[in-house]
Amino acid sequence: METRDMIMSMAPIMNDLRTAAKASSLSQADICRALGLSRPHVSQFYAGTKGLSVAASEKLAALLGLEIVARP
Repeated sequence: METRDMIMSMAPIMNDLRTAAKASSLSQADICRALGLSRPHVSQFYAGTKGLSVAASEKLAALLGLEIVARP
């Protein structure tokens, strides 16, 4: 899979994680601490202008009680 294709296939996952994070009781500061990311990075993620790495996505999913499942 090409890098561009992989990034495009992550978009729905990012959208779902963003929606779940916003709906959770966690603050952006809580998420920054849990993921080890800067406040600007998390703020940009919330705004939809920046994504998360696979590792950070998995950590956020776990923090939210979710699981990311890869399917062929």
